[in-house]
Amino acid sequence: MVPLRSAQQTSATQVAKQSHSAHTTVYPLRPPMARLFRGMQHVALVLPPLAMLLQLANSISVKEMLLWVLAAVCLFWIGRLLEGYAAR
Repeated sequence: MVPLRSAQQTSATQVAKQSHSAHTTVYPLRPPMARLFRGMQHVALVLPPLAMLLQLANSISVKEMLLWVLAAVCLFWIGRLLEGYAAR
């Protein structure tokens, strides 16, 4: 024979389920242009380590590596600026 749950145990389970669902946050989707500009920022974050690896492998010079890093900073800044305008 299966013992029945007490009312206290049942209410505690229901409260736990309610508190879990109350803390679940659904974020709205970003506009497509904002997602594009966010992607620009992600690409800009990948460029400096890639440039360092290429320079360590002697595929590019130090000057070219620094130009890649400068381009990444500019790309990130432009992407952030435009993402802010696109999200409005």
